Amino acid sequence: MIRAMLLSLAAMAIGWSCSIETRSGAFRCDNGACPTGRTCEAGWCVSNGTPDAPGGADGNGNADAFVCPPACSSCNGNTCVITCDTAGSCASQVVCPAGFACMVDCAGMNSCAGGVDCSTSSSCSVSCGGDMSCAGATTCGAGACNVSCGGPNSCGGVIQCSSSCKCDTSCGGAGSCKQTPLCPAPTSQCKSGKICTSAPNVCHTC
Repeated sequence: MIRAMLLSLAAMAIGWSCSIETRSGAFRCDNGACPTGRTCEAGWCVSNGTPDAPGGADGNGNADAFVCPPACSSCNGNTCVITCDTAGSCASQVVCPAGFACMVDCAGMNSCAGGVDCSTSSSCSVSCGGDMSCAGATTCGAGACNVSCGGPNSCGGVIQCSSSCKCDTSCGGAGSCKQTPLCPAPTSQCKSGKICTSAPNVCHTC
């Protein structure tokens, strides 16, 4: 009888261990974006055999122990969030980590004065909501890029997204967008005045 009980307990333990979810929630890819070295398969960022992007491992050989890159204020899944919400914050150029989707919030007055470089990020979203924010250039990479210049006198520097597969910019703040943006080709369709648009079919190729 004791032997039967032991066999029953062993079977229960095996069944319980097989039901454990071992994948890190940080490697979900609901939006299709994954760090360098991983591809989106069935909703998960799966390793393709190359090393993870910086922050993709914990330094102890555990590739699924996601570590938010130090350049980020926080991480939302695979998205690096950089918050510059106080006056004069992020005075030096903001550089998004390579291989990550990047979201930069320049809400403070004179924030992001050195500009934003997301040329190596998988996608980029920059919000220049503070007065005189984003005085330096904003440089996008090959991924989708969205730059919103909602603060008064924001986006004093040029917005460079000519290599982006889908670039959208807006100039809602009074006196914003001092310089003409560099939009993807064909510029006759992807550029309208001081903004870039991905609305025409030829302007969104992601």
